[in-house]
Amino acid sequence: MPEEFDIQKVKENYPEILEIIPSEIIDLATSEDTQNSIAGICIDNDIESEEIIENIAYYIGLSLLGELPIQQLTDTLVEKVGLEHGLAEKIYTEIDQVIFDKVRSSLEELYKKRDQEITEGEIDELSEEQEDSSAPETQKAGDQESTKDTYRENIE
Repeated sequence: MPEEFDIQKVKENYPEILEIIPSEIIDLATSEDTQNSIAGICIDNDIESEEIIENIAYYIGLSLLGELPIQQLTDTLVEKVGLEHGLAEKIYTEIDQVIFDKVRSSLEELYKKRDQEITEGEIDELSEEQEDSSAPETQKAGDQESTKDTYRENIE
């Protein structure tokens, strides 16, 4: 059985996460019922290793917290946990019905907020890059300033 999610560590280490994640998602992610559901789904699918169940629960938790897009969960279970693709899809389908459906609308809002934050961050980055690239490329050699030589002749 996976260890219980420690919400206190999240509150201490990542207080900004709790500001954007709806309380119903946090309650679901930290619920003992959720942990039991994940373990039950895994056991029903012949996964009995505690380590594998904990890894699956970890990635489901990341999806609930908006850190791993739900659409990538199946591929992540294949790549990171080592599940066969068919088994990962089956587990995803059951998790989607049992866990994600409970907070579907809140998850959609959370992912919209996350996408908007990422888009705004990318726009800021692009603006900075454009400002940097608009400055002429020069190199200082001692006290002399010279422009970068863009023409190179082949030497035979």
